[in-house]
Amino acid sequence: MKKIFKISLLSILFLIALFYVVYQKGYRVNFTPSYPSGIYKMIPKKKIEKGDFVIFCPPNTPLMQKALKRGYIKYGTCPGFFYPLLKKVVALEEDYVEVSNFIYINQQKIPNTQVFKKDSKGNTLLKTKDNNITIPTGYMFVISNYHPLSFDSRYIGLVEVNRTISQMKLVYTF
Repeated sequence: MKKIFKISLLSILFLIALFYVVYQKGYRVNFTPSYPSGIYKMIPKKKIEKGDFVIFCPPNTPLMQKALKRGYIKYGTCPGFFYPLLKKVVALEEDYVEVSNFIYINQQKIPNTQVFKKDSKGNTLLKTKDNNITIPTGYMFVISNYHPLSFDSRYIGLVEVNRTISQMKLVYTF
């Protein structure tokens, strides 16, 4: 019995050490429905471009606190106790964004971006004031058009580029 306990304990300690090393190397696991479940790798920050996947800390605003209470986002390590969000950058400085029934960037409709008025529980969805705007310097518009119910810039508005923790690359899906 002692031998089984020692082997189990060593196995658990090994797994904890392995996860720690993998985490330190910049690998993250995504289980949210916004993008495919899988392993993503943080890549060194470079200039953010349209099409990049980024993780960022959402701003600590009353709107985001309400989103946290409603369960749209998870608790985490960002200021305001938010979990970092993984989204795709679809618009940057000088792009024109229109949020109506769908999202349009420079008058081009983005597929799978329907804007809903109510959540699955019947609550009125939070709404950004950034409905029709030319993006100013230092901001980005981020979405997930992978999952139609993603909580992203169609509801939270523009995100400051300096909130970006890292750009991300999908390594493996499961």
